[in-house]
Amino acid sequence: MDVSDGTGAAALRYLGNEGPSNIVTALDCREKYGKRCCRSLARIYRAELTLSKLSFYSKFVGYDYKMLKWKEMDVSRELYDFIGPNGAFLGLSGDSSYLIAVRVGLLRTEAMLYFIELSPESAVQRSFLYLPDLSPHTRVRIYFHPLNRFISSFIYDQSHLLSAYKNGLSESSTFKVVTIFPDLMLRLSLSSSATIVCRNLPKGKGMMRKDYLRIHDNGFALNTGVNLLMILFSKTPPTKIKYMQKMWRVIRRDKGPTFGGRPHTVSADLGEEISVESSIMQETDFERMSYQLVGCEDHSYSDTGQLFGLLRPLYISRHVVCIESLIDRSVNAFIRRSKSFKGACYKGSRDYETDVNCVDDQGVCKLIIICVCEVQVPFMDSENTRNIFYLCRIDTSWSVYRGWIPGGACRFLKELPHALAFNPRCWYPFARFPVEQNEYTYNVANRGMFYEKPQQRLTSFHGCLDVILDSDE
Repeated sequence: MDVSDGTGAAALRYLGNEGPSNIVTALDCREKYGKRCCRSLARIYRAELTLSKLSFYSKFVGYDYKMLKWKEMDVSRELYDFIGPNGAFLGLSGDSSYLIAVRVGLLRTEAMLYFIELSPESAVQRSFLYLPDLSPHTRVRIYFHPLNRFISSFIYDQSHLLSAYKNGLSESSTFKVVTIFPDLMLRLSLSSSATIVCRNLPKGKGMMRKDYLRIHDNGFALNTGVNLLMILFSKTPPTKIKYMQKMWRVIRRDKGPTFGGRPHTVSADLGEEISVESSIMQETDFERMSYQLVGCEDHSYSDTGQLFGLLRPLYISRHVVCIESLIDRSVNAFIRRSKSFKGACYKGSRDYETDVNCVDDQGVCKLIIICVCEVQVPFMDSENTRNIFYLCRIDTSWSVYRGWIPGGACRFLKELPHALAFNPRCWYPFARFPVEQNEYTYNVANRGMFYEKPQQRLTSFHGCLDVILDSDE
């Protein structure tokens, strides 16, 4: 049963076999119980949105030379403009307010990601992300803040993971995270080197899937294998910070680079590159709206009353969590307290795997580290010693504001033979990485662009909305 006059793009469908569709009851139930009842409601009621019936627009920014200011303009579009002959619609944001489309170039060496805001009557594209140097191994995972404060795209090369899995060795790679701020109409790019080690599924049935990027309410954490890069977004300078970190403020420059020019970029001490630029298309090729990252050592940029060309202040803070330092601290403390390891000496970690299990509303990250540790222990009652490898689990917490939080737990799981200790494929004890799945871990991947047969529908995260892609349906 359809609750619609059949002319609009939006409709509410009743999926039950008996009885009338009671929309009032359904909406009242959802209002009372929120997300807990979304999946049960999806079994009875399903909202549908037909793309071919929507009015499509793109938002451009052009410079008005008479008024001497930038202004926003609407340009009418067609559904086909956002995918072309080689593209696809990839998915929906967690709250179904954004549709992600990708348009691939004719030579399949470049692509454009479009972020389209949906409503019952129109689809408006403001932000975009250009993907140069596209290859069949380019992978993109798009993460959404639940309130769409920002959208982070994690870009990596799948061939490096496949090579690490095939060879059983670590591989060097480059991770890139591009974060779009829809209300500010700008995007921030972070590029960092990474070390990849792939773990086997139980019984050697393939490669375990890992979430290298973890977004939270205040920013994101990027796992580069050796370190965790913590990036914090804020409207004011984060005065709660209790440890050393680097902080920048985003400001707008009056005169930008010509078309194709490199955006303003800063380098961090570990080689990461951070750049900022406009996230919307601009009309003129000669003068472009441009942004800059300025260090907050200059106290004039700490005044939140000055907007410096933005709608609101935006501060970017960055700090690094060294995994090996956390392991050394935890294992040394465990050995000192343990009676069974009296006289033992910690010699270092040989391999480790780190996961951000969850991030709470206060910005506290729960970290789970599984590592191979070498410990020198006394041999019987003699003065001789021997080195033993242990599989160790460390549970610790790190606050994006206060740094390391004392406490946590460290325990040795079992002794490892030398052959297993140096084989990254064999010692990892879990069938999947210990990551708590929630609305922050939900992401849209670009695997949809490789489908041989185009999808006809996209279903929302909670299953309450279907977006109909086939105009003939």
